[in-house]
Amino acid sequence: MASSSVLIIDDDPDIRELFATFLRPAGYQVTAAADGVSGLSMAQRQRPDMILLDIGLPAGDGLTVLKRLKGLTTLQSVPVLVISGRSAIQCGEEVKKSEAIGFLQKPVDRATLLSAVRSGLKEEVQEQETGPCSLCGADPAAAIDPRLLEQIATTAGRAAAREVAQILRSKASVK
Repeated sequence: MASSSVLIIDDDPDIRELFATFLRPAGYQVTAAADGVSGLSMAQRQRPDMILLDIGLPAGDGLTVLKRLKGLTTLQSVPVLVISGRSAIQCGEEVKKSEAIGFLQKPVDRATLLSAVRSGLKEEVQEQETGPCSLCGADPAAAIDPRLLEQIATTAGRAAAREVAQILRSKASVK
């Protein structure tokens, strides 16, 4: 099991909760910030092993936060994975020019997030992801806590609804 620390910087509380729900059972220590200012502050205090950074943040976009993170000597080597509801086409060039290790488009399922985090931390995959559920990684032979599945489903639904609304707003503003 992993013991690395991951800082999630995302303004959506449901996304922060969902990602933490994915990462904690895999052994990651998770902390979260709701905006770029508090994210920068937490990163400086905690020096996480990895940062998951949303692009669309209040009080400064995620790419500005990324530049500030990489401008700090103590955080230059921390891998930052950019995550956004915007498509790779919309923000791909900006991300390529940044010092992010990669980009994931929301919604992100459990297996994809864990794979990206493990890859960013250069961790060996100790176990094969099993089970029919890419969202929770459930093994069909294992007993599943229905409360955890309900929490994941509820949180994912709320987060997806907000992401769809954000995408529709951005498309409406382009026209």
